[in-house]
Amino acid sequence: MKSIENKKHVEINDNLKEKIKKLQEKLFGLWDKCNIPNHHREIFIENFKGIKREELNEIVEIEISKLEKKTSLIQVKTKYF
Repeated sequence: MKSIENKKHVEINDNLKEKIKKLQEKLFGLWDKCNIPNHHREIFIENFKGIKREELNEIVEIEISKLEKKTSLIQVKTKYF
């Protein structure tokens, strides 16, 4: 029974890692496309160290959505400078 549970856990972790990788690639691509300053990127990444992967996925998905809509805080703020 534990072997089946461990296998499912490994599959979930592998799926989660793959999803994180894809989200990260999309976020980095959007940062480049939107000319997001490097210091914002560093601060964004630094603030989320140690957060559970599941929570990080949700945060990154929200940031991606906002970047695509041009409503992320950094886009709104830099528009005025």
